[in-house]
Amino acid sequence: MKLTISLVLLGLSVSASAKDNGWLTFGGAVAPATACPVGAVCLAWIKPSGLVDKDGKDIGPIPADKVPLVMCHIYRASQEVWLVPCVNEQQIMPNQPRGTQCYVMTASLDAGVSDPSNTRCKKVGFPGPTDGKIEAPTDGSIQPK
Repeated sequence: MKLTISLVLLGLSVSASAKDNGWLTFGGAVAPATACPVGAVCLAWIKPSGLVDKDGKDIGPIPADKVPLVMCHIYRASQEVWLVPCVNEQQIMPNQPRGTQCYVMTASLDAGVSDPSNTRCKKVGFPGPTDGKIEAPTDGSIQPK
């Protein structure tokens, strides 16, 4: 019987707001207290815990010795950009492309792969105090007289 990973928790809810410091959270995860750096994408999730059969029926928890082997695949658009053990429950991905970027996660164990999580998007800004926006001088010192 082929086993797959149940990522029900990953797909249930997603959020990103000022209160969670710019982190994209999956499945009710709590964002860390530290702010996500400008120019990075920060993800937090609840690690997968259960297995389902090919028909989607819950067949129990992931065996304890297999939990560290569950890998989270992070995709931007349709390209896999990061692979990390799911037990980490968070990932900071620096230097992501500027603009609105969308991410999806799946988990894998042995030959099984989970369904994709919900898509989460974040506007990635330019590093620096002005986030790449050009500001007009306020004192007129560099403008012609």
